[in-house]
Amino acid sequence: MKVIVKYKKVGRLKFISHLDTIRLLQRAIRRAGIKILYSQGYNPHPKFSFAMPLSLGLETYGDYIEIELEDSENPNTIKERLNKVLPEYFQVVDTKESENSKTLAARLKYVLYKIDLELENTDLDEFNSIKDKFFKEEQIVERIKIKKRRKKVKRFDGRKFIEKIEVVDFKNNNATLKVYGIFSNEGAIKMEELVELLKTLTLNIKDYKIVREDMIFE
Repeated sequence: MKVIVKYKKVGRLKFISHLDTIRLLQRAIRRAGIKILYSQGYNPHPKFSFAMPLSLGLETYGDYIEIELEDSENPNTIKERLNKVLPEYFQVVDTKESENSKTLAARLKYVLYKIDLELENTDLDEFNSIKDKFFKEEQIVERIKIKKRRKKVKRFDGRKFIEKIEVVDFKNNNATLKVYGIFSNEGAIKMEELVELLKTLTLNIKDYKIVREDMIFE
C-alpha cells in the first residue's frame, strides 16, 4: 500500500535542510509505529520519495512524500499518528492512498508559490508591463557551481519554467503574486532566481518573501 503525505514546514523549521527533513520524517515514522517497507540489499532504506526538494529558508504549506507500507492502513490514522510525534512547526496536512505506479516527481506538473513583494515607486500598470516583458523575451539564469575547485556555469532561459504569474493583490507598492512554476525532466527555476530576473527588468524590489503553497500532479 502506498500513501501520499502532504505536510507543512513553517516557522524556525524552514531553516532545516532537505537532508535533515528526510531524517526528521524517518524518525517520526519509526516513533509513530508505522510499518514502512524497506529496500533490499546491504544498506536497506525506507521506501519513501519526495516530490521536490525545498530551498533552505522557505516555508511550505504543500510539500509531499509518498511512503510504501507493509500492510493496508487507514490514511487518516497515519496522519494522526505522525502529527502526535512531529514538532509544532512540521505537521501533516493531508494523507491519501495512492495506486499510481509513477513516482511523485514523475507526476509533478506545477509547483505553486506565493511571493510577497515590497516595491518602490511602482504602480500596477508598470508591474504588468514588466511581467508581460518577462514572457516576451529570453530570460537568462546563470547558476554557478564549484566542484573540485572548478567553476561550472549553467545558463538557461527562465521563462520555460514559469507557466503563469498572477497578481493576487496590489496596493501601496505591495504586490502579492501567485506563481505557477513548471517542474520537468530539465529541472525547475528557483523563485529567488525569478525575483532576480524581475529586478533585471527594472522592477524596483525592496524586499520579498516566498512561500511554497502547493503542488499540482498529473
